[in-house]
Amino acid sequence: MNGTQLVSRWLEELAWPDVKDYLASDPKRIIVGLGATENHGPHAPLFTDTLITRAVAERMAIMLDALIAPVLPIGHSPQHLSWPGTISWPNRLVADALIATTRDLARHGFDSFIFFSGHGGNRVAIELAISEVLDVFPKLKCVHANQLSVQTSEWFRQSMITVTGQPLEGLWGAHGGEQETSAVLALRPELVRPERYGPSADVSVYLSRNRDPAVTMADRDLHSHAPNGNWGDPSRANSEQGYAFFDGVAAEMARRAAEILERGDR
Repeated sequence: MNGTQLVSRWLEELAWPDVKDYLASDPKRIIVGLGATENHGPHAPLFTDTLITRAVAERMAIMLDALIAPVLPIGHSPQHLSWPGTISWPNRLVADALIATTRDLARHGFDSFIFFSGHGGNRVAIELAISEVLDVFPKLKCVHANQLSVQTSEWFRQSMITVTGQPLEGLWGAHGGEQETSAVLALRPELVRPERYGPSADVSVYLSRNRDPAVTMADRDLHSHAPNGNWGDPSRANSEQGYAFFDGVAAEMARRAAEILERGDR
């Protein structure tokens, strides 16, 4: 396996000779991660999605024998601007940051890029970046590992019930709810404020407008649907669920990414 002597999978923790040694053999893969700085309810930190990106990327990197670029902690989050602390960059700016990062890494010799985000709102920016990167570097392999489609699926919820042996609510893959609060409890429990847990909001209209796979209508007024900023029940969260979530998402993303990358090698 490439990189077995590396002290870290994180690019920023390596010295340049370590990167050179990694690039001297195959594969030459790197995960380009995106997070967010946005509301996750009154009880969870603004960097929840960035924490998730980092935790999942660390696991994926081992499975894919890849390095990990520094995770960008700001994404596209306009629907969360009603809550203090949220920072939202335009899709164009996020995409430009990804393009600049990919351009330089490609020039160093990386040829396979796995774009991954813990925030579903970064999808457009990632797809825009991949499109424009391939206009300049058509031989690069660019994979978009879309976590949102996995973490909100019923089959994934059922698999987590099997793994943890715990009942999980129907909205388990929810924003600032049981799933994401569990993720923070696993790694940074001191940042969660249980005394601020509140009831789950009814976001059925919001989700139907934004997540129908066939027809969508942009709805950025999340505050009118979820005044506290979250939906799902955070009081059910625990660290065991968080670790299961990290492992499960990483395994599924890595499996799918590997199939695409290796198929392209044949």
